[in-house]
Amino acid sequence: MEYLSSKAKQLNETVGKLTRQVHNLNQSKTTLVTQIVATHRELTAAKKELSDYSKGGPITITDHALTRYLERVLGLDMEEFGNQILTPQRRKLINDWGDGVYKFNEDEVILVRNHKVITVYTNEEEYRKKYGKNEKLRTLDT
Repeated sequence: MEYLSSKAKQLNETVGKLTRQVHNLNQSKTTLVTQIVATHRELTAAKKELSDYSKGGPITITDHALTRYLERVLGLDMEEFGNQILTPQRRKLINDWGDGVYKFNEDEVILVRNHKVITVYTNEEEYRKKYGKNEKLRTLDT
């Protein structure tokens, strides 16, 4: 009888040990499945990118196409936006002073090269990050 209870105790310990091992293996399995899924996603993205480049690179959208989309599909009046950038007073100042960097109010920095507005920044700091600190801004509150 004592032999049976000793054997039952030993078997219970073995069952407990094996149960813990199965639990640990299941946790490892979950981690591995998660890693496999993530790696598979990365692999799929890399294959797609490689495929795009083998076809001449990823498809991009030109500024011209974006402008036409804004005008034709969304119905935005791009000329009106241009008139907001270059008001009559600003046109006159830029015509008089020529190329340069113009700061209008606190939220507009306009870069003019070859008598064309090249770009617009929302503040001086944004402009300085791109072009540095050397160029003098023409500051006008108009």
